[in-house]
Amino acid sequence: MGGDLSKAPRSLAARRSASADWCVDHPVPQPHLARELLRLRREDHRVPYISNLLHHYGVFCLITPEEKSRLVDAGLAEAMPANWNGIDRYVRYYEAGICMGEDRIYSRAEFHRLLSEPAADFYVYQLRTPAHKVFYIGKGEKMRALSHETELYRRSFRTHTNWKKLNRIAQVLRLGKSIGYELESWHVDETQAFLREDELICLAERANPWLLCNSNGQRWAGRPSRHLIALRAEHGLQG
Repeated sequence: MGGDLSKAPRSLAARRSASADWCVDHPVPQPHLARELLRLRREDHRVPYISNLLHHYGVFCLITPEEKSRLVDAGLAEAMPANWNGIDRYVRYYEAGICMGEDRIYSRAEFHRLLSEPAADFYVYQLRTPAHKVFYIGKGEKMRALSHETELYRRSFRTHTNWKKLNRIAQVLRLGKSIGYELESWHVDETQAFLREDELICLAERANPWLLCNSNGQRWAGRPSRHLIALRAEHGLQG
């Protein structure tokens, strides 16, 4: 990010405090990054490989002094947790109770109000079932996160429609329940938002590959479920 503090992700507490109280912190501590670089074999000393490593791990965030103290108390000031999976760069923050997004799950109307006064241009969000299971992860700007429900009521669908996602949403709505909206993290830099989205999708796929509804080509095949057809019929739409 070129050392530009204005483009650094900030914790929820940092966004709510004066800028004079912010501390610069590397989600993946520099000693860990240095060890990874030193482990590279001679044949991996190539600019693209090292650049990719720095691109993923060489970023920084802004947190509060109190949150910095929490990391120290947890023994995570300069180390990743022993059981780190090598993917989630924010795992130190979760271990210390530091929130990088918002600290609750919102209804659709509440999420609309939240996005009406955004803390940054880009964000990473998760859609949850009434049982709080994450079934979709996305990178958004403006009102993107709210577009999935409105997609149910299009007059026609695209060739590569993500039917698994739409059918899951329709099933929840037909049961008289609501989708839960979670804003996982805010980002000024769009590239970092994409990277965070990829991290979360990878983690969710590992945990339960059948629950996640993100489209990956294999899930384009399908058709509207009976719940989706019924829901559209209630709004005077066919198929």
